[in-house]
Amino acid sequence: LMMSWIVVSFSSFLNYSSQLLRRLRQENGVNLGGGACSELRSGHCTPAWVTECDSVSKK
Repeated sequence: LMMSWIVVSFSSFLNYSSQLLRRLRQENGVNLGGGACSELRSGHCTPAWVTECDSVSKK
C-alpha cells in the first residue's frame, strides 16, 4: 500500500514537472514549432529582468 502511494506521487510529480518545463520552453521561445506558441508569446509583457538588464548594459 505504501509503495503504490509513492509510485502515484512520483508519477504526479513527473507529470507536473513536464508541464512546467513545457511552459518554460514556450515562454523562452525555444519551442518555435507551432503558431499557437508564437501567438501566446505575442500577448505577453516583457519581463522586468529583461528591461533591467538592457538599462544596465546601456549605461
